[in-house]
Amino acid sequence: MNFFLFPIAMLILTLNFNIRENFCLAAAQPLNGGVEEIVELPDDFYGVWSISGRLLNTDNPYLFEPNKHDIWLFQKNAENITLSNPLSGASAIINITEVKDNTAVFYREKITPNTREYERVRLTVSGNTLSGTDRIIFERYLGGYLLRKSSADYEFNGVRVKLNQDKNVFENMLNKR
Repeated sequence: MNFFLFPIAMLILTLNFNIRENFCLAAAQPLNGGVEEIVELPDDFYGVWSISGRLLNTDNPYLFEPNKHDIWLFQKNAENITLSNPLSGASAIINITEVKDNTAVFYREKITPNTREYERVRLTVSGNTLSGTDRIIFERYLGGYLLRKSSADYEFNGVRVKLNQDKNVFENMLNKR
């Protein structure tokens, strides 16, 4: 063998051995997977709720209101559960993570190129009333770098809103805007 070709031959043998060794190791790895459990929201949660919330703590009092009053509408559309506010037009798909008796935990997230908003809610329904907590995290980005992260914790209470079946109150309100 030519003296100059010897290092090239050794390099080829080394690369060939490493490729086979890595291939064999990769092939020997077990497959990871799982089945995601579908957690359903109990029927008592669905409908329209009048909500009042109080800010417990925050690191940015300029971003989060000290008191909140909202209308929440829980609906199931096909495979998604949505939480919307018919008055403001806001709507989000929520992901239920836990249900135990009449208490549910869910989250929502909204991600844009410059912001990320996460919300985690734990609420309990008892007849026509509900109560719970809400944790909101808001992140602002510029060029992929985090500029500011703000968070707030709320506690809230609510009552079920009874609607006249013959007339959709919220649809009429929206049409007047």
